[in-house]
Amino acid sequence: MNSSKTTTPKGLTTIKAPLNPVTRNVQVKKVQPNQNTKSGSLIKVKSSITKPAIKSKPAPKEFPKLTWADFKGKPKEGSWFLAHSYWKIVYSYNVKNNGDHVKISVNAKCIFEKERAWVKCDCKSERLLEHEQGHYYIGCLCALVFQKRVQEAIFTLGKENYQAELRNIFMKTFNEYLTLEKKYDEETKHYMDQEVQAVWDSKIISQINELRKYWWI
Repeated sequence: MNSSKTTTPKGLTTIKAPLNPVTRNVQVKKVQPNQNTKSGSLIKVKSSITKPAIKSKPAPKEFPKLTWADFKGKPKEGSWFLAHSYWKIVYSYNVKNNGDHVKISVNAKCIFEKERAWVKCDCKSERLLEHEQGHYYIGCLCALVFQKRVQEAIFTLGKENYQAELRNIFMKTFNEYLTLEKKYDEETKHYMDQEVQAVWDSKIISQINELRKYWWI
């Protein structure tokens, strides 16, 4: 244990109670004697109690919530859509040779493309934003499932071989979740069916939580 010597300013005494987590500071100040003082000087004592700081627990991690400020793109002219979200998957990977096969560890994440995403100015509602959040979360699921599949896969020796196999896993997963996005829009009627929207919201969040070990945040 490191210890340091502290210098107490003149006229200030600090009393520490070793068995009590409360520090009491006692300030001693000399006061000039007045007419009623026969000898010595009066001492005025002022005390204060400092309670120990309570460390707060870190907030649980969660994926970012979209706001309309994230939709910076220009609405597509002639489109009947009220808003449009764009996301992309980026990843990096490391390769380990295990004798007769290769194992790959990958770091993948979904990025919301703010400069491309757009919303019509007179259509900004909480219900619509919630629906667009679902599109982004489907992209997050794509990245998480891709990581899971790569971790579980065994790759063939040779750079050309394992790179092709990795690419195939990515494209299969990516196309799967693009199809899921279309189904999401169809079943929710582009957020107009609020009962179905609530079912989708619950299902997407549940799947994201099941893949928590692959979160990049």
